[in-house]
Amino acid sequence: MLMWLLIALLQAIPLRYGDVVQGTITDEQPAMVYRFTGAVNDLIVIEMRSVDRSLDNKLHTPVLILRDSSGNVLADTTLQYTLDDAVLIAQLPYTGVYDVIATRDELLDYKAVGDYTLSLNRIPRMLPDEPLMIDLLYTDIVYYAIWMTDDSFVLDYQHLIGDFHPVVTVNQLIPERGGLRAVGMIYGRSMTQAAMTISGDERFYILTLAQSPLDYVFDEASGSVILTLMNGGGYRQS
Repeated sequence: MLMWLLIALLQAIPLRYGDVVQGTITDEQPAMVYRFTGAVNDLIVIEMRSVDRSLDNKLHTPVLILRDSSGNVLADTTLQYTLDDAVLIAQLPYTGVYDVIATRDELLDYKAVGDYTLSLNRIPRMLPDEPLMIDLLYTDIVYYAIWMTDDSFVLDYQHLIGDFHPVVTVNQLIPERGGLRAVGMIYGRSMTQAAMTISGDERFYILTLAQSPLDYVFDEASGSVILTLMNGGGYRQS
């Protein structure tokens, strides 16, 4: 209750797609409020990353909350139980103003404090039959939206060059948590080409490329891949 009273007194900081801002969580001010305007059906990703990347990072449990203009909570990452960073993904229900609250898990005895960066981006759409070349560093997390135009689709993967092999995951959105649930995955350190077919009744899926949790890459590893989206269940050799 005290947290929401504090948030109500805070002046919202303007935010636009593509912005990256800095902030600080303290015991005196355990939340910051940001405000942006979005369009109906926009798929967005908000990332709150701790500046301190060491094992001594004190901003260990950041939390993101998305609210509409009436104050209704649309998504809350608390139950994702993430460490160091918080990521909130959402589909906007209407065109208008939204608030992003950057805060911490207040239920923990050891309260998180520290500096962070916060970014807001609209997730780009991946178009059928248009090969997409992506250059990646091992620290990158890349998002694409796949809107269903058929009852299934094929995702073709080619690893072109480099020593970084990302895990490519097709995900469903978990709206209330602002998180993702994997429904299909391509990964292999020696894999140069693969394809998977996804079928279902979802309106859209979120595609992610990132370092696999099974990898422990600490050097400046990089790589280039090509992804091609094809409607229907058939696979064609590229």
